[in-house]
Amino acid sequence: NGIGGNLAAIQASRLSTSFHLLGRTDFSEYRTSLFLLLLTIPGHAVFLTVKGLVDPTHIGVPFHTAFFCSALIQVSVLLGMSYVLVMLSPLLRNLDPDLYSIPLLTALGD
Repeated sequence: NGIGGNLAAIQASRLSTSFHLLGRTDFSEYRTSLFLLLLTIPGHAVFLTVKGLVDPTHIGVPFHTAFFCSALIQVSVLLGMSYVLVMLSPLLRNLDPDLYSIPLLTALGD
């Protein structure tokens, strides 16, 4: 559903701005990434609830568990990749992290 790529794009934008202004990231960015990771749970709960209302086919608890686990893993990997891409893009080829990391993260999230 694309929420992972959008959350990673938000984090990459915040990291890029922080890195540009301060030359480093501060501790609040780590708290933000944890908040974005935890935001995945209610977002996907709403998604599954709406899906259940639209299509009343019974989906069992194992599917819900696998869905939430895979969503958390996807967002965790994308948030970690946002740190790597934002920190390495100016160092490797002097690229603007906003222009190169955000489209890549959203594409990987989809």
